[in-house]
Amino acid sequence: MEYKKYYRKTSLKQKAVGTFFLNEILKSKPKIFLEIVVFHGVTARNICELLFKIHGNDFKYIGLDLFEESDENKNEVIPNTEFSSNPIKRFYFKYIKKQNPYSLEAVVELLEKFENNVHLIKGNSNKVLKKIDMSKIDYVF
Repeated sequence: MEYKKYYRKTSLKQKAVGTFFLNEILKSKPKIFLEIVVFHGVTARNICELLFKIHGNDFKYIGLDLFEESDENKNEVIPNTEFSSNPIKRFYFKYIKKQNPYSLEAVVELLEKFENNVHLIKGNSNKVLKKIDMSKIDYVF
């Protein structure tokens, strides 16, 4: 399976790295996947596409992120969400979509195809992870 960028920023910048990552997931075939730091949702979408190919609708993706800067998380490290090197992407998100691609709303929209399989959690991972039963998770990224 080839890693797709969905016209957004991704932490797996090179296609070869993303494709390698998906092949590693394919080997383990997890049904319950946890991603810590969803960012723009590109890896999340690729993971959901792959898990759907493997399991149909019998999978669960859990994504955890701060999803935007706020007063509550102002001291946290927030990734740069600007498309400074790509004016077309900046224009698209600012004027056409009118959304921050890092927002919960934007990631939900990107993953809407899998809305019954996706659970996104907005919060600080240092706090939220303490509340998750990790024994039920098959794969953590």
